[in-house]
Amino acid sequence: MDRVGVFSFARHHPEFYNGVHAKNSKLGGGEMVSWWLDCVRTCLHELGHLLGMRHCIYFRCLMNGNNGPGDSAGRTTFLCPVCLRKVLSVCAGDECGTAAVAVERYKGIIRALAAQTLEPQQEHLLQLCPSQRAKSCCDPTTADHDEPNVSD
Repeated sequence: MDRVGVFSFARHHPEFYNGVHAKNSKLGGGEMVSWWLDCVRTCLHELGHLLGMRHCIYFRCLMNGNNGPGDSAGRTTFLCPVCLRKVLSVCAGDECGTAAVAVERYKGIIRALAAQTLEPQQEHLLQLCPSQRAKSCCDPTTADHDEPNVSD
């Protein structure tokens, strides 16, 4: 079977289900950020399908199925541990399959989110750090050369 991902920015627009076209609507800053995050979540979800992943049934996860605008399943930008392991296993032949690389990726995402002041997502990533001591390694104000403690 071919892996195909289909995605539309239009259906995530806050006024889409009211019949208002995106070009005929003015969004405030918060609405734009919310729209952008919904679009990013769907793009990432579809990329997961392109990697051969199915809908997640284990935890709250980016790969949860979604049955429309009222469905809260999958309302996260993050993979659960089961699906993260699947993505890391795709890279098993390289170094990107290691937990240290995953933590390094989270540190980069935290810095990017801090620059955009997207606190809920940043806080979620800080919780994903392997230990309380490792939280300092994920702090966007910490120097980049700090090594994460991934053994805890």
